[in-house]
Amino acid sequence: MTNPERAARIRLLSEAVADVERLVRKDPSVGRAILLKMLLLERAPHAGEPLLGDLIGFRKLVVGNRNYRIVWREETDSRFQPVLTVAEVWAVGERENEHVYKVLRDRTDEIERRGNKDHVPLVEVVHQLDSFFSDIQALSEPEQITALPTWLRQALKDQLHLSDSEIDAMSQDEAQRRLADYWSQPR
Repeated sequence: MTNPERAARIRLLSEAVADVERLVRKDPSVGRAILLKMLLLERAPHAGEPLLGDLIGFRKLVVGNRNYRIVWREETDSRFQPVLTVAEVWAVGERENEHVYKVLRDRTDEIERRGNKDHVPLVEVVHQLDSFFSDIQALSEPEQITALPTWLRQALKDQLHLSDSEIDAMSQDEAQRRLADYWSQPR
């Protein structure tokens, strides 16, 4: 079940989780401020300011006395409905000497080479840090809705002759696109 106030699911790269844990060990009050700012993103994924230059597509939130930054980017995911916006936290760190932006550039390069991103939902990060912040509550991830509507499943079977396993592997967007493509072909 989804929360009507929620506009985004917050996920952190595993490297960003390590950043948060490091900052919590350094100063728990900074860690608390960072987690509270991340909770803001659940309801306002366009908060903060856009970055420029080679970091276009990312946004930043200022934490504390302008000393720390949370840097994230939005993505969409049609597998979770009705929540479509993902605020993904890429880096959390000190502003001093543009450190957090250098880290971000290094991470984007590494992920481009590696080809995948390991995500951790914010709710799991909060649970990991529960001994420090038991009063902070992040929203749970919504349940994944994978079942296609009956009419769509039946049309894929009858008209495209797809198997149940082929249909189960499709997102709703992909299934509708395949069916529309089929219907668009001259007969």
